[in-house]
Amino acid sequence: MSKELKVGILAIVGIAIFVVGFKFLKGSNVFKNDNTYYAIYDNVDGLNSSNPVYVSGYQVGRIADINLIQLGNGMNKALVTYSISDDVKIPRGSSALIYATDLLGAKAVKISYVTNSSYYEDEDTIINGMELGMIEKLGTSITPLLGHLDSLVVGLGSVVDKNNKDNLQNTIANINAVITQLNKDLPGITGGVNTLVNDKNSSLNKTLGNLETFTGNLNQNNAKINHLLTNLDQFSDTLNELQLKQTVANAELAIAQLNTLLAQINTGKGTMGKLVKDEALYNNLQNASSNLNLLLDDFKANPNRYVHLSLLKIDRTVKTKKLQQDIEKANAPK
Repeated sequence: MSKELKVGILAIVGIAIFVVGFKFLKGSNVFKNDNTYYAIYDNVDGLNSSNPVYVSGYQVGRIADINLIQLGNGMNKALVTYSISDDVKIPRGSSALIYATDLLGAKAVKISYVTNSSYYEDEDTIINGMELGMIEKLGTSITPLLGHLDSLVVGLGSVVDKNNKDNLQNTIANINAVITQLNKDLPGITGGVNTLVNDKNSSLNKTLGNLETFTGNLNQNNAKINHLLTNLDQFSDTLNELQLKQTVANAELAIAQLNTLLAQINTGKGTMGKLVKDEALYNNLQNASSNLNLLLDDFKANPNRYVHLSLLKIDRTVKTKKLQQDIEKANAPK
């Protein structure tokens, strides 16, 4: 390979590296395809080439170029060229808003999306827009406030006229007079308060003395009070223990008696046990009940068999007794 060919190849590689590096420094993605969009603005102050373009806070492209153009009506406008990744689809009607990124005036662009089924195509013109920065918003908010403040100052100036000033001075003078009179009367008021305190001081000292005597008596009898409380506590504990023991004993006795009764019943002892265990007794009772039911049914069907004969027998007995009485009366001596 000749020396001239080597120099040519090296020059071509160097130029390619320079172009790639230049585009990289400008923010271009050399190995990825981008779409180009345009937007026209009245003012692009603070906006520079290679400034980022954001969608929802994520960088999707950059500003490729800014040019000044003149429209047909003679007005100058700024044409901003955007280079945005072809992966990002921008719905038609969306706008490119210039906004401030910090307090120093640095600018960037963000895409404000709208809902639309169709999208901008490569080299379409996007709707422009401006978003107020923090300083602009602050200025917009302060302007009405300054107007209200100016109106307030004017109102205060109209209120504080000569008559109001005189009234204000008179009010201050009256307040000073009241304070002066209060300073004059203060020694007398203080003396009266001191006299009242001295009169009540003896009563207060006597009350404090009685309270001290009472606390002293409590301290002297502290041991007795503790002993009394201890005895009372022991007595209540003993009483509780006795009542609990008696209750438990009664419950155990009742349970034992119940167990004995159940055992007798299970073994067939006693009346309840026989009723539960003796099948013959049960059968006899069942037969007696059946016979009694048959007797009652027969009595209902044939009452003459049982009632009529008894009545005739009773009537004959009564007549016999009456006949004997008549005979005895006839044979009785006169």
